[in-house]
Amino acid sequence: MRVMTFSVAAMLLVAAGLTIFWPGRSGGPSLSIVAAQDREEVIAEEQPPQAAPAKTPVRTLADKLTERHNYEFIETPLKDVVQILRDQTGIQFVLNAKRMEEAGINIDVAVTKNLEQVRLGTFLDLMLDDLELVYVERDDDLIIITTPEDAANTMEVRVYDCRDLLELATVGPALPGLAPRSGARGGGGRGFFGAIPAAPLAGPGPEILSQAGGLGGEAAGGADAGGGEPGPGAGVVTEHDLKADRLIQVVVSAIDPDSWTEAGGPGSISEFGGLIVISQSARTHKKVEHVLDMLREAAGLEVGNAKKVVR
Repeated sequence: MRVMTFSVAAMLLVAAGLTIFWPGRSGGPSLSIVAAQDREEVIAEEQPPQAAPAKTPVRTLADKLTERHNYEFIETPLKDVVQILRDQTGIQFVLNAKRMEEAGINIDVAVTKNLEQVRLGTFLDLMLDDLELVYVERDDDLIIITTPEDAANTMEVRVYDCRDLLELATVGPALPGLAPRSGARGGGGRGFFGAIPAAPLAGPGPEILSQAGGLGGEAAGGADAGGGEPGPGAGVVTEHDLKADRLIQVVVSAIDPDSWTEAGGPGSISEFGGLIVISQSARTHKKVEHVLDMLREAAGLEVGNAKKVVR
């Protein structure tokens, strides 16, 4: 009887021990789980940190105007064409209905165009030219469609960074006795320079001097060749001044010549430290940007840098 009691007690003790120490019922992690966790920590430490995802570059209005699309419009009202283009490109379009109505053009005028893989800017030029309309870029994501007269009467001031272009070719040595004119170019048909040397210069001086005179220069001391009061201040025209005036000549002679002050137009142009300041219509500004980009491309310089123009 005592043996059986002892055996039962021993079995109860063994069962209790198994219940307490059995892995499935233990409150703490088993050895295999701990080992697995240690391996995961080691692998995580060995893996290099993941680079942050690259940011998607922001597309400017200029970028969107150069993107190519397919266009298929058959007798589509202009207002519907504008809405389709907005959905397709993400650009906001505004029809200047008041100016268009004054010109006898309805916003429901039919548009028929079928083109493949054409730049948006080119398509707008072709479509609006048929309707005797133009488009004007505003802000960073807005295009206004209006009449040419309305676009030409709205003047904008923009600053063009042309320091890279002015660092190109060497013009010649500085000319003592020449003074740059102050203010914008083109007023009254005067040139950039306020004085011409009284005596001829040796070396490249005469050639440069003849070019300066061709700009509508003045007599020595700042007086006009035909007499008059002396011009503002005397100084020295540097090589930079000569380059700047040549660049200004390229702009005013190649881009809408009748729109500048010297031709009786409203536009003006001046230079300060390699920055060309222009007051013109948005359409003329667009042409100025294009010509300056062409000059940079021909010279092997960087083209299409948005920082080159401050609006």
